[in-house]
Amino acid sequence: MPPASNVKAYLAGLSRLGKKPIPRRQRRSGDPESPPLPDIASLPICDDGIATSSCSTPGVASSSSPMPLTLPVAEASSHTLRRESIQQPDRPGESPPQPDHVDRIAPTLDGDPAVYESPILLETVSCTSKGSGSNVFFPNASNFHIENFQYIEQSHRPTDGGWDLLQKRGAPKAHYDSSTHFDAPKCDEDTRVEILAEIMNWAQEPGCSQRLLCITGPAGAGKSAIQQTVAAKCADLSPTILGGTFFFSSTDDSRNRVDSVAATIAYQFCLASPILRSTICAVVEENPMIFTKTVDVQFKTLIANPVRRSLGKLPLTFPYVVLIDGLDECKDERKQSELLDAIHRCLLADDLPFRVAIASRPEWAILNALQATGHLYQTAYHIELNGKCDASADIERYLSRRFLELARSTGNSPEWPGKGVIAFLAQNASGQFIYAATVIKYISEQRSSPVTRLQAILSWVPQVETAIRPFAGLDALYHQILQNARDKYAAIDSNEGDLVTLLKAFILMSRDPPFSFRWGLKRSISAFLCQDNCSLGLLIFDLRSLVETDGPQSHTGSSETLHFHHKSFLDFLDDPVRSGSLFVSRSDVEALIVRLAFRYLQKTSSLQGVTPVHEISVKVLTILITTGFHRQSEMLAVVTRLTEWQLSWAERHSFIEKMIKDLLAFGYQVDVLMLADQLQAQTGFAIREMVPNGFS
Repeated sequence: MPPASNVKAYLAGLSRLGKKPIPRRQRRSGDPESPPLPDIASLPICDDGIATSSCSTPGVASSSSPMPLTLPVAEASSHTLRRESIQQPDRPGESPPQPDHVDRIAPTLDGDPAVYESPILLETVSCTSKGSGSNVFFPNASNFHIENFQYIEQSHRPTDGGWDLLQKRGAPKAHYDSSTHFDAPKCDEDTRVEILAEIMNWAQEPGCSQRLLCITGPAGAGKSAIQQTVAAKCADLSPTILGGTFFFSSTDDSRNRVDSVAATIAYQFCLASPILRSTICAVVEENPMIFTKTVDVQFKTLIANPVRRSLGKLPLTFPYVVLIDGLDECKDERKQSELLDAIHRCLLADDLPFRVAIASRPEWAILNALQATGHLYQTAYHIELNGKCDASADIERYLSRRFLELARSTGNSPEWPGKGVIAFLAQNASGQFIYAATVIKYISEQRSSPVTRLQAILSWVPQVETAIRPFAGLDALYHQILQNARDKYAAIDSNEGDLVTLLKAFILMSRDPPFSFRWGLKRSISAFLCQDNCSLGLLIFDLRSLVETDGPQSHTGSSETLHFHHKSFLDFLDDPVRSGSLFVSRSDVEALIVRLAFRYLQKTSSLQGVTPVHEISVKVLTILITTGFHRQSEMLAVVTRLTEWQLSWAERHSFIEKMIKDLLAFGYQVDVLMLADQLQAQTGFAIREMVPNGFS
């Protein structure tokens, strides 16, 4: 039996025979010798190895689309082809088996016809015989007979409906190499070396048990630059391992929702594999409403199931890495959580090859999934870009390289601006790349002198009205995060006060000298400020990309404190020009502290036992009174509140006596006498008698 490849050639070659051969078993003695049948191996083969309309046959017109065929029957038969059955596709819309079945076709030249035990498939040929106008299977052939042949026409040309719909429902701007990212941040060759190596090892390690990687870090820590660099590295490997990417952006409506994630990634897998393209497009064409289903159903239908069905056909080099950046920029936290669940259930199944890397600020959806009780705790490999991963040295290298490039392009000295300036800027960055990138972007403005603009940054003074806005991009980021957190805090009916005011109260009480240096209140600040909110962690729940809590949490929150990732964020809060509508004045902050102190003291009494919050309430009022002598209105307001306080004489006496002792302990003798005179005049109490001898 001829080899399968020769059979394909034979089918193509029959249509090219210029003369009509006489079958051997009908040849009589004396007949002229007919040209021998061509050697099958020598016949020309079409590009795909099968006779199609693209094969040129003299005198035969080609048709661009398949048409019904009529089979001419010859007078005699020595070339017999017997057909048992034709295999149909398993599911509607699914392409039937491809040429591996065609390889089993083998006609016989003499003797009994071949019988085929397994189903086979013949590709249809659409040709028109010259002069007849009829559709034929083998044009110009004669003395040919096909016996017991069942013919079913089926076009294999892929339809465009599913493909077009898939493209429309995807988000092309979310691809890592979209023109939208023409100036996307990337890691310099000698920065983030260890982290990039760690991620690439995870992506390429055979048999890795944790096929989900979560990268979390503060705003501006460089997560997007890392994901952009990893995407390029994966794509550049030969063979590539990058299957698909999705880069969220809160300001782009085409990529700030989860609805388009599955379609976008499925589209990229179609580009990577013709086999998957056929299967996925058939699914879309069969169910055009798939894009209105839940995220879980979309991932399962568009990606997981098609890949699962095609695993036997996909090459070993199938690209399996999926990268998702900026999960926190997806609208609706519940949708973020839904996406994490769908990825976990659909893409990380044991029988699928995917590895998924997700980068996000440390906000509710991903933190909830990664905590000890979360569903991703055991599954995910977690890289945290926080203070433990100091990027200061990388930032210095980044600044040095960019300043050198600027110096060369503007004719400045290669030593400009000097190591001291670079070190100063790196220190101000607080380990966050976004500050350094903002500085370089501002200085690189083509229509200005980089020397002048650098000087504007170095001489910039907070709270001074100026037309120069070197940190406008950074301020926009801070404003977006803080406004969002403020709105969510206010939306909870059990919360009291304003989030920004409470945040600035903590900063004042933990950093301002009268509070932090003289009174040592840090251990009790969180309990004082969060009387109704349980802990600082809940207070800054939606600010974790800018602030984090240090120390163990407890129901009183007494051992918690706050750590700010960005020094520039503190400058932003103190500057009315930079913070704009989010600015809160010091007098408003002090008014909140007084209100909290009186509210707590009205709930409890020092006669019932001194608690940390009772202690701090007395102390902060004392501080505000003593420092308020420079601001008479604030001091008198506190004194007035004391006189209006609805307490028993014993409780009021105990409070004032405690306040005087605190003042004396820290050397406020003159202030004590002034306070005593004020209170005595207001209350009629013999306050002076409370002052120990020697201080009057």
